[in-house]
Amino acid sequence: MDFKYNFKENLTYLIILIVPISLGAYYSLFSHDYHHWTYTLSNFYDYKNGFVLFKDIFLQYGAGQIIFFNLISVFFEINMLSIGIITNFIFALNIFFFT
Repeated sequence: MDFKYNFKENLTYLIILIVPISLGAYYSLFSHDYHHWTYTLSNFYDYKNGFVLFKDIFLQYGAGQIIFFNLISVFFEINMLSIGIITNFIFALNIFFFT
């Protein structure tokens, strides 16, 4: 296999990644999904306060998101804005991994 550096192709991938991330950050800053993000945020705070997943906390969307936010809460403060930005970032990465 011959791997060549293709500037136009890499620039296209970079633009395809940056545009959804920036639009998602803009949406998270000026608009909120109160239904889903507050549900996730309340479950996250319950988990941080010692409640047991699936026993004390009803997890409609599974435990993965709560555990992921718990892991990154060491580096970032988890609030409504950060949940929106992180979720949009993950969705933007899905463009590359699942297409």
